Amino acid sequence: ADFNVFIPGVTAATKLVKYSADAWTVEGDPILVDRTGGTLVAWAPAALAVTTSASGAEYTLTAQKDAAAQDLIYQHQSVNAANAGAVAVEMGHAYSKLSFLATAGNGYTGAANLTQVQITGGIYATGTLNMVDGKVDPVGTATLTLAAGEKALVIPMAGQPTIAVTCTIDGKEFTANIKADTMPSLLAGVEYEITLTVVGQEAVISSVKEVPWTTTKVDGGTIF
Repeated sequence: ADFNVFIPGVTAATKLVKYSADAWTVEGDPILVDRTGGTLVAWAPAALAVTTSASGAEYTLTAQKDAAAQDLIYQHQSVNAANAGAVAVEMGHAYSKLSFLATAGNGYTGAANLTQVQITGGIYATGTLNMVDGKVDPVGTATLTLAAGEKALVIPMAGQPTIAVTCTIDGKEFTANIKADTMPSLLAGVEYEITLTVVGQEAVISSVKEVPWTTTKVDGGTIF
């Protein structure tokens, strides 16, 4: 449940915040802010390599399989001498998440057993997240292969994506495109559940739903 905090131009280095004996404590000296204050950036997991400087904090998001150790959550908020005594830290996910299901349509007699999904186009490879203002600068395109039950962490996309996938259902490969009319954007902190329905000799995108990101209970709070 540990997390890091940093205030560009105020703290000389990242400070680790730990939970113990029903209380949060900042390791080392207290963080002191004046009336001018600054922007406090908090993030977890604490082990992630965030680049900090006197002017900001950045992290490189990478399209990848979903893994708790890589699932960056963060928050940025203004702090000053007036409010720094009681700062509420409420972090949100930096990534978007994709999950996939398969169903049998009319006339299809197979089990619709989805064993692999390859995302072959339409997602960014990386994105530099400015953790002070929340903006992401994306770069390149990525391909990603997911086994049965695996999910993808992807770079948020404000525009209208068209994501190309090749899926293996009942041992047969199908291709499909997730178009802007069914998924107009990829928002940070949102999991998109994509259902592929096998109809005849093809798999079609039958629905895209926003579903609650799995919550995780940790000491002192809940990660949403």
